[in-house]
Amino acid sequence: MRRRADGYISITEPGKPLREADTTQCSHCSGVVVLTPGESGGGVESRWCSQCSKHICGACAQHATCRPFEKMLEALERRNRLPG
Repeated sequence: MRRRADGYISITEPGKPLREADTTQCSHCSGVVVLTPGESGGGVESRWCSQCSKHICGACAQHATCRPFEKMLEALERRNRLPG
């Protein structure tokens, strides 16, 4: 599955060539994921979660479980909701 990029990054460093790449958001931690050129669901700096079918960062790929950021926020909201 090919996902469209959500953003774009340009990295300039003295003495090094300009680096540019598409970016998207990690489904698990909400961090920025840099997509490699021509990527179609995984690459050097990003990974693909087969459970939620979304891009995730390398750090989140090390966890054995699918932990979508949005679902964690919903659980926090339910836990902290005051009785009404």
